[in-house]
Amino acid sequence: MFAFNSFNERTLTLTDKEMFFLAGIMGFDRILGTDNPFSMQNTGALTMNWKQVAVSLLQKGCLSAEQFEALVTQTAPDTHPFTGIYKRGCCLRYQYKTESGKQLYDSHTYFSSDGVIEIRQAEDLPGYYTLRPMGTLTEACSVVMEQMNLNTYPANEMPALTFSGQWFDEYIRNKQSHRNRQLTKQLSEMTGDLEGSRLFAGVLAENRLYAEVQFSYWDEESWQRKGAILLADDDTNWIVRRSNQDQEDWMIAVPADKVHFRQMLLDWVQQPESV
Repeated sequence: MFAFNSFNERTLTLTDKEMFFLAGIMGFDRILGTDNPFSMQNTGALTMNWKQVAVSLLQKGCLSAEQFEALVTQTAPDTHPFTGIYKRGCCLRYQYKTESGKQLYDSHTYFSSDGVIEIRQAEDLPGYYTLRPMGTLTEACSVVMEQMNLNTYPANEMPALTFSGQWFDEYIRNKQSHRNRQLTKQLSEMTGDLEGSRLFAGVLAENRLYAEVQFSYWDEESWQRKGAILLADDDTNWIVRRSNQDQEDWMIAVPADKVHFRQMLLDWVQQPESV
């Protein structure tokens, strides 16, 4: 949807509404922890505002003339302009150190079939964001994997672990009060896997990478979203996700090496619409 070719060598500065317009097309309702400024508006104000924003994005080169025309002419006055344009997307929020190793870099990266963009809050401009294209989906995935510095521990040699979601939430709230040995004991009692519990307890207690992943897909009526957490230490990487059923109290931690995680991102975004 984005006219990536028109600004693929530039970093753009966008207002909050412009940024949410683009993120909304990909199915995301929050950016850098900020709520969508469109969500509280009535239908009339929403229609007027998003059309004004679409004009601004056309002028900045984020939308092509054909894309703008399709949005303006094909979207009914009482419908939301963001829905159904993209079918799938992925948002990845993580921190990594710069090449000098002195600065911790906070990255919010959005993946779509057209390419990948990185979003940051603009320095000295409250309420503004910078958008930087990172290239095609496959190219940018490789760059992101290098930035995250995931290890290559053979994930296929380790089983997944299933444990209580309530236990995990309590651990996150009281992380400082847990020791590695205590975590291993509690996990092994829930999973029956002592070695896997030891490795996962290590990444819980001393992770050098904590990443939040949100997968979105359009089901022809509304955006659906799934979340996961990626944890990594010097030995292993784990993807942690919660049961999709609200009444079920379980979580699963799945080992994932760099190749596996990269392919998971690609498969999600590139999945056929019929799946």
